Amino acid sequence: MTTYDQIVTPADWLCASCGQPRGAHACLGGFQRRKIRFAAMLRIRNEARWIAEVLESIRPLCQRIFIMDDHSTDDTATICESFRLGADQHEQVTVLPSPFDGLNESRDKNWLYDQIMRECEPEWILCIDGDEVLEARGPEIIQDACIARAAGNFYHDRIDSYKLKIAYLWNSRHVVRVDRIYDDFWRPSLFRPFVPDPDKPDDMLVAQEFRFKSTPWGHGVNGVNPNFHCSSVPQRRIHGAKMLPARLKHYGYMWREDRVKKLDYLTSVDWKNDAEDWYRHVCQGDYVVYTELPRVQEMLKNGVLTHADTERLRNVSASDVLVHAGPLRLEPWDESKPWEMSAWARSQ
Repeated sequence: MTTYDQIVTPADWLCASCGQPRGAHACLGGFQRRKIRFAAMLRIRNEARWIAEVLESIRPLCQRIFIMDDHSTDDTATICESFRLGADQHEQVTVLPSPFDGLNESRDKNWLYDQIMRECEPEWILCIDGDEVLEARGPEIIQDACIARAAGNFYHDRIDSYKLKIAYLWNSRHVVRVDRIYDDFWRPSLFRPFVPDPDKPDDMLVAQEFRFKSTPWGHGVNGVNPNFHCSSVPQRRIHGAKMLPARLKHYGYMWREDRVKKLDYLTSVDWKNDAEDWYRHVCQGDYVVYTELPRVQEMLKNGVLTHADTERLRNVSASDVLVHAGPLRLEPWDESKPWEMSAWARSQ
C-alpha cells in the first residue's frame, strides 16, 4: 500500500472495556473510551542507537506512546517493544509496523494519528522524531503549561499547540550548534487533538482539518511523494502555536558520519532544494569526499547532478554564510543550567 486517505470516525473508536469498535461493542455498562492526559507519536526508522533514551525521556509525561516503525532493519522495533509495559504494568508503548511502501511523511503521520484516536482519547499529543530526547525538565515544563491552560492562565488560555526548541548537538553530547537558525529554532510539537461529538455529523468536517498537510519538498518515486518537512502538528494547529521553554536534544546531526550520510540521502530524494540551500548546512565544515557520497556519485553518473553541483555540496567551509546558517558556531551544552528564551522567542 502506498496511499492513505481514510479518517477515523467515532464509530471506529475502540471500547476500553471490550476492545470492540464503538459501532459493534455490546458492553452492558455502555461504551467506555480510555481518556488520558498525554500521548506521544513517533514515526521512526533505524534509531536503535538512541531510541531507548528517547523513550525514557518522555515516559514520565506520556501515559501512552505510539510508534510507527517504518521498516527498520536494525534493533529499533525490539528495543521499543522492551518498553511496552509501564510502571503500573499496563501497556504504555505500542509499536505499529508500517503498512506502507515508499516514503511519505504526511501520509504516515495521518495514519499514526488515526491509530491513536481509534484507541484512546488524549488531551494532548506530543509528536517528536526518533532521534530527539526531551530534556530532563521537559515533562515538568509541559505539564505545568497544560495545567495553567486548564486553569485559564492568561498566557496559556485557549492555546491549542506549543512549539519546543530544537537543540542540535554537534560532535559531542556536550556541544550544541548555535549559528543563525540553529540558535533559535522552534518547532510545533505538542497539540490538542480534535475529538468529534458522535452526535454531531458536522464535527467530521472539522476532523478532516486535523490532518498533517502534504508539502512540496522531495522528488516522488513511483507515484509516492516524500512530503519532506511535514509539520509535527496537524494543519489546524500550526497557526497560533506558542513557544514553550522546553528543549528537544536532536542527536541526528551529532556525529560527522551521520551528517555525511544524511547529506547523501537528502540529496538523493530532494536534490537542488534552494529553500534548504541544498542541505549544505548539514555538513558545514566537514569537507566531504566523493567516496562518502554513494548516492550522489550515482546521480552524477546518471546526469542528474553535474560535477559543479557535487563540488557545491561537499566543499562548504565552516566560515561560509549560507541561506539559514553559518559561519559555523558551537557552544557548550549543559542542560542542568538555567536558560531563558530569547527576546525574539518571547515576542512570538
